[in-house]
Amino acid sequence: MPTGVVTIFAPVYATLGLVIAIRRPRHPVGWLLLGFGLAVSLQVAVGQYAALAAAADLPGRLYALWASTQVQGLGVGLLVLLVLLFPTGRLPSLRWRPVAWSLAAGFALTLLTQGLKPSSLAYFHGEHNPFGAPALESILGPLEVVGGVLVVAGVLGAVASLVVRLRRSRGRERQQIKWFVYVALLAITAIFLDPLLGLLRNHLPGGPTSILSSVLTAWLLGPIALAVTVAAAIVRH
Repeated sequence: MPTGVVTIFAPVYATLGLVIAIRRPRHPVGWLLLGFGLAVSLQVAVGQYAALAAAADLPGRLYALWASTQVQGLGVGLLVLLVLLFPTGRLPSLRWRPVAWSLAAGFALTLLTQGLKPSSLAYFHGEHNPFGAPALESILGPLEVVGGVLVVAGVLGAVASLVVRLRRSRGRERQQIKWFVYVALLAITAIFLDPLLGLLRNHLPGGPTSILSSVLTAWLLGPIALAVTVAAAIVRH
């Protein structure tokens, strides 16, 4: 994903999350959006420092890359949890608690194993993990597998919970979920069709480097549209 696009996520998600948190302080979705915005801000900050450290031979470059991978994983976990709790801020019923626990345990194990594996950093191949623990390698391998299985189960459960909510919901809640699902599907479709949008951007005034071309990016429009939809649904209803 382009760095410029990720940079825009931070203020958008943090602002929308803050709006919901102020209007609905007891609703966890606002705090999840705000947390994601802060996580993206931190990821961009440490990523920029890593780039600066590489260019100016400053200390701490590997630690910044390590922090970037960890924060990225945390941000993804917050978004999946948002899907599980949307739109009421609660689980559909107590029977869905195992899904929440699966998500929490899965992402925790994933972050733990990624943070301590004595190998290349995730997303930065060839960069040595500064916190790698060779003595724990035999344990981290199985834990990584368990964490991955729990994450997949949690993600599938979160999507399933949204389907169940849609089938059971009525009135305002049904409208909230329908808009969320529609925009999510459009966002996913747009991301897969982004190469076609790229051809369009090349023929815009100013070419692919223009402001309009930068805005017309599926990786930007899709996630931001989803955040706006969530905020509007929570605040309005």
